[in-house]
Amino acid sequence: MASTTNATQNGNGHGAVKVQLKDIPLSRIVVSEGFNPRGEVMEDDELQAMAATMRERGCLQPIRVRATETGDFALIAGERRYRAATLAELATLPAVVLTAGAGDARHHPRR
Repeated sequence: MASTTNATQNGNGHGAVKVQLKDIPLSRIVVSEGFNPRGEVMEDDELQAMAATMRERGCLQPIRVRATETGDFALIAGERRYRAATLAELATLPAVVLTAGAGDARHHPRR
């Protein structure tokens, strides 16, 4: 997936948020400490199986990130996919990218 698609998201009735769908390097994704509300992502058999599938087929569902002012991307959703892609040694992941500062507090990782 080498293309970039621009779109406008307006799911909450509070105005439009500009998003892009594009491949981003794993090395530019930042995962905040204590980010995942479901708890810690364990390197279990399911994560290993997901990594094996990603080696064969790539990542089929994009993760969600927010662009930062530093040029990195803060992970919003898809930590298991991100961890599996790291195990699979993928270089990039498809991602829905919100612009820096876009979205409300629900979209920003906890600090």
